[in-house]
Amino acid sequence: MATERLSFAGFLLFASSLFSRVATGEPPKIQPFTFPMQVELGTQTSVYCGLSKGTRPIEFSWKKNERTLKSVDGKIHILTPGGSTVLEIQRLGSSDIGNYTCIARNSAGEDAYTSSLVVEGKVSEEGAVSI
Repeated sequence: MATERLSFAGFLLFASSLFSRVATGEPPKIQPFTFPMQVELGTQTSVYCGLSKGTRPIEFSWKKNERTLKSVDGKIHILTPGGSTVLEIQRLGSSDIGNYTCIARNSAGEDAYTSSLVVEGKVSEEGAVSI
């Protein structure tokens, strides 16, 4: 009889621990990412930000140099398929150089990871790109 009470008490403790984990969820953890090393002016690049863990739903956002980044038609595209996000930058220019931060957030917390984009090439006085 004492063993049954102990087993039932152990089960209740386990169930309450499991319920609290499910109720609050697991905070997201971003997998480290980098931009390609040799990106040229006038080309395009993309970077993938995925999670190693985290309870859904997850909300993603991007920042460039600490400022919120939004999709801009024909220039910047932010795609969020399920548990990841992809940042695409087209027609790279010198103004695109900077630190890009992926932020993942859910009810249990948030995580962020930053990577630097470096662009190679130079712009002529007429504004033409030379590589």
